[in-house]
Amino acid sequence: MLFGAIMLPEAVNHVSWIYIIYALMSLTFIRMVPVMISLIGKGLTIPTLLYLGWFGPRGVASILYVLLVVDKNNLGGEKIIFTITAFTVLLSIFLHGMTAVPVANAYASKIDEMPPHVKHLEIKKVRHLPTRVKHIN
Repeated sequence: MLFGAIMLPEAVNHVSWIYIIYALMSLTFIRMVPVMISLIGKGLTIPTLLYLGWFGPRGVASILYVLLVVDKNNLGGEKIIFTITAFTVLLSIFLHGMTAVPVANAYASKIDEMPPHVKHLEIKKVRHLPTRVKHIN
């Protein structure tokens, strides 16, 4: 809500098609490829890598980062950085929200179709992680 009320009106005044194209690239190629590279050697299938790349790390921290960069540094192009980040977050909100159910369902169908020996690599039980809880009397 704060993003829409504070950042978006300012960004709309400076938007251009090239910024929107870059924002779309940030949500796809620029983010998905590093996520996939970081998972090399984990034995994951392409559907899983695509799913994790699409729904993996997302942009709430981007708002904080852009505010820090724009506010604390004397860089040229603050409006460009701000506008691209704002539109990337806006597109992320809409695109990830609109695709959450259909992509999750498609991914679940792909997992169901996998042979048992492949599915075993994709779905693993994790051991219980004990936590310490302080009892208050």
